[in-house]
Amino acid sequence: MPPPQVLNPEAGKLVYCKDSMSYKSVVYDAELDPIECNFQFDDTLMIRTEDYEYISLDREALVQLITLLDLASEKFENEDDIEFDEEE
Repeated sequence: MPPPQVLNPEAGKLVYCKDSMSYKSVVYDAELDPIECNFQFDDTLMIRTEDYEYISLDREALVQLITLLDLASEKFENEDDIEFDEEE
């Protein structure tokens, strides 16, 4: 199976969304389904699952989610790092 970055070069990268005032990212589950994730200012993560009956997260995906959550938290702490022009 190709790595997720081959399927989507933006996978695993945080993009700030002004509308939701959160960071977004796409993480792939064990079956290579793209999972949209929103990282909130209060150190929480919202995973959009309405398009799926279930998601299957392996260790790699879980570690990636924790890493992205930590990175988003750091960015929220230092608001100068927020890139407002990334996504409307």
